[in-house]
Formats: sequence, C-alpha cells, structure tokens
Amino acid sequence: MSEKPIMLVGIDEGEHSFYALTWTLDHFFTPFAPNFPYKLHLVHNKPTLSSAIGVLCPDSREFYQNVKQFDKL
Repeated sequence: MSEKPIMLVGIDEGEHSFYALTWTLDHFFTPFAPNFPYKLHLVHNKPTLSSAIGVLCPDSREFYQNVKQFDKL
C-alpha cells in the first residue's frame, strides 16, 4: 500500500490562518471521511520579536533590549 501524500498548512494566530485551515478541512477532508486522501501536517508560526523589530527600527538593538525587559514581567 502506498503512503498518502502530505498536505501542509501553515498557520499562525490570525483569522486568515483559521479560515485557511477550515477551508482545507471542508474541501479535502470532510467529504472523504474516514478515508482521507492526504496526511495533514500543520506548521504553526509565531514571528519572533527580533525579526519584526529589525525591519521597523534603525537602532533596533537598544529598543529590543528594552522590550525584552518588559516581556519578562
């Protein structure tokens, strides 16, 4: 028996991700239950603070240190 192809869905905490996951389940999994044609893998992503700050602030190192200090509270 051959292995099922993998369907990969990238998600984060946003509304668009929830919609994408719901759409995927409704169109590729629910109609085929219980014999799903794919193996579903979810990849959760949460951007790091440093990745966003590097783009936003020219002097990001000092700003990042101050934000990290408040993040520990």
